Amino acid sequence: MITLRMIAEKTGFHISVVSRALSRNPDKNARVSPATREIIERTAREMGYRPNRSAEFLRRGTAPTIGVFLPKIANRLMADYIFGMAAAAEEEGFPLSFSFGMTADCYAKFVRNVSHKSHCGIITFPYGDDMRFTHDARIKPVLDAFQKRGGKVVLIYSLKDIEGVTTVSVDEYEGGRLAAQRLLARRCRQFFLVEPFSQRTEGFLDTLHGAGRDARIVPATPRGIQHILRAAEKASQADLPIGVFTAHGDKHAVKIMAAVLRTRFRLGRDIMLIGYNDHRLAADLDPPLTTIHQPCEEMGKLAVHKIVNMVYGKQESSERLKPTLIVRETG
Repeated sequence: MITLRMIAEKTGFHISVVSRALSRNPDKNARVSPATREIIERTAREMGYRPNRSAEFLRRGTAPTIGVFLPKIANRLMADYIFGMAAAAEEEGFPLSFSFGMTADCYAKFVRNVSHKSHCGIITFPYGDDMRFTHDARIKPVLDAFQKRGGKVVLIYSLKDIEGVTTVSVDEYEGGRLAAQRLLARRCRQFFLVEPFSQRTEGFLDTLHGAGRDARIVPATPRGIQHILRAAEKASQADLPIGVFTAHGDKHAVKIMAAVLRTRFRLGRDIMLIGYNDHRLAADLDPPLTTIHQPCEEMGKLAVHKIVNMVYGKQESSERLKPTLIVRETG
């Protein structure tokens, strides 16, 4: 186990200087120059130093564990959140305790468990679309008590900002805007929005309206897909593609791909198709799917770093990360 004394011997600085440089909450009067801090932090990383959080938090009367509540969904997005959180937690030296669920009862049990075990923080998905977790009578008193004793809360992937709650999420409006921009750039003259979803819809439609265009909203059903295919038939006479954006996710894009592949139309030529979420199979489809990638791994890392900073008394603001367009053959 690497100790502060070993780092002091390696760098030549006094152990008190090493302690101040590596402290997340140093005394305001105990100054360390940026150059000295950089040398000590680099040496600590190279030596594999991990602070003894258990001993530190024993004095605080809490545990250095962060409780994490995620939806019980097995897909690439959840995996990326977990990968990001795990990497940041290892770097920070804070263990994570995961719980998974989809209901208010699951969430209430999670909050009670975290509070009972005196965890120092919570990173949580909202369990309901309307952010009921901040008002539910089964949960709010326990959550309020957790925060009152010093527990910190970071909400991850919230569709709206909540006053007094630090959130880490994705800019859904930007995702819709990127999709519309791409379809406009591919010379599409007619547009379809399949299964509208949150601010993605607003970003998509606002961008089209700004270019003097509009989109027809259809469901991801056989009837809705038939509307798309009939439009493609008419557009083919003018040798112009139609643009399709499946705002709710790649799974709806796959349905459209299957229907198009049974026709004479070609994806990426007659029909420009853009999905959302960049699931792992998107690149392996034939043809590979153009889609919007959500930075879930980065969001997981940022949520951990923010909550650790909050545990050490720092103020953290909410952030929305930008999604990216992944261009493949369908659009």
